[in-house]
Amino acid sequence: LGVSSNKLNSDYESVNYSSLRQANMEDVQAWKELQQMLISGWKNIQFADWLKCLLLSDLTNLPFSKYEKFLSHDFRGRSWEYLDPAKEYAAIKLKMEMRLTNPILELEKQGLDVDDVLDGWQLFNEKCKARGLTSINPAEIVVEQPVNEEVDENTVDGEGKIEE
Repeated sequence: LGVSSNKLNSDYESVNYSSLRQANMEDVQAWKELQQMLISGWKNIQFADWLKCLLLSDLTNLPFSKYEKFLSHDFRGRSWEYLDPAKEYAAIKLKMEMRLTNPILELEKQGLDVDDVLDGWQLFNEKCKARGLTSINPAEIVVEQPVNEEVDENTVDGEGKIEE
């Protein structure tokens, strides 16, 4: 059915982090491939036909001579959050430092439009400037959550408090 047996059965009792992560990656990859198949085999064709009909109709003043220009588009399917964002983003940062990837490629992998992201940053900076705020780093605004460290089960009492 194109989904891992654990998800299909909602059975996570016998899985560990590594097997869950691997199954999740395989599921996401299968969905991404299905999306691409639908985009290339249906949505792109549908868009081209719709655009042709629109440009030939009286509904717009756009010239048909610009058909090829208007045909340039990019359908993006749904993207998925990372299973462990801290590790995934650390890996992306390392790949960027090693010049094995670039910001545009990484944004597109997440289903984001580069221009939308940059426009958002520009708007954010303009709003800060309008309020007299300078040197705002949005990453510092977010309160960091403590990393869950593994606790020995023998040191935890029945209420979830660590015994001394």
